[in-house]
Amino acid sequence: MKKIAFFIPDLRGGGAEKAVVNLLKEFAIMPVRADLLILKKQGIFLNQVPSNINVVEFNKSRMLSAVGSLVSYLKKNKPDILISNLSHSNVIALLANKISGTKTKIIVVEHAIPEKTKRSLSKEFVLQLSMRWLYPFSSAIVAVAENTSREIEKFLKIKEGTIRTIYNPVVDQDIFGKSKIAIPHQWFNKKDFPVILAAGRFVPDKDFSTLLKAFAIVRKKQKSKLVILGEGELFAAIKREATLLGISGDVVLPGFIENPYAYMFHSDVFVLSSLREGLPTVLIEAMACGCPVVATNAKGGCTEILENGKFGILIPVSDSVAMADAILRTLESPVQKEELIHRASFFSVEKSVQAYSSLIEEITDAKL
Repeated sequence: MKKIAFFIPDLRGGGAEKAVVNLLKEFAIMPVRADLLILKKQGIFLNQVPSNINVVEFNKSRMLSAVGSLVSYLKKNKPDILISNLSHSNVIALLANKISGTKTKIIVVEHAIPEKTKRSLSKEFVLQLSMRWLYPFSSAIVAVAENTSREIEKFLKIKEGTIRTIYNPVVDQDIFGKSKIAIPHQWFNKKDFPVILAAGRFVPDKDFSTLLKAFAIVRKKQKSKLVILGEGELFAAIKREATLLGISGDVVLPGFIENPYAYMFHSDVFVLSSLREGLPTVLIEAMACGCPVVATNAKGGCTEILENGKFGILIPVSDSVAMADAILRTLESPVQKEELIHRASFFSVEKSVQAYSSLIEEITDAKL
């Protein structure tokens, strides 16, 4: 029986964390032994990890301090494959594997295009140097979108085509079932106005500030409401900005919602305002729920998901006027639900698991 380990800092909300959990759910029913290696047993997705997955907690607060624990794990358990997610984890996984001297095959997964930094000796600078040094020692490098793969190849200065693209496991039957559940909020009960939806961590990269400015423009032309799901460091700042813009009465921030799919199904347009993305899970989920979408033309997977605007309007980043116009146009002439659902099916859990299984078989010369 093959031994496969998944390595990620924790299971707090995010596309990478959700992708790992979705893969674990499938590997849990396959003839393999799967372990989940995390620094801390924390995060909103922790309770979704299947009971037959062995969760190994290193009980460390920083990734660098986990090197010794990971070396010990590799020497003791000798997994055939270790699938690591996110740059910091990937560097530590490769370093620990070299120190341990084991024959474990390392697959590193990148979920976003790294931002180049020129700040000598900064943490990001050291991380990027480490990536360029250690990534060639991996058995495979995976990125979650074609554009992301090509950009990371340029960043790492490696041959084009070296990085394999495997879409994250996003769409499954669970989404469709949960999307039909009613929402106990008055805006969704008796709708006499459109509801605009966004979701994500309240961090600078998500650029909810531009979304608020765009909504302020939309509201002057079309009576509407805005709902932003999620939590994070900028939650209070976004709430204050809504007040300063005079739109707080038409904006609600419910925090983290366990079932965002119902909101997606019952909303009129979903807006992704990010400055950069790898493969935005929420955009695919919204489409799977049949919700028309608007997204920024950020580097990464947005253009790929929407096929250059075929399935939703693409707009420049940080352009509130263009965003407002795209929202209004989408409300007036939305893409058909059936088309959105069909496109979202390209990012299914089943297809992702098949791709990872093929890669594992390829680098171990043995079938799962």
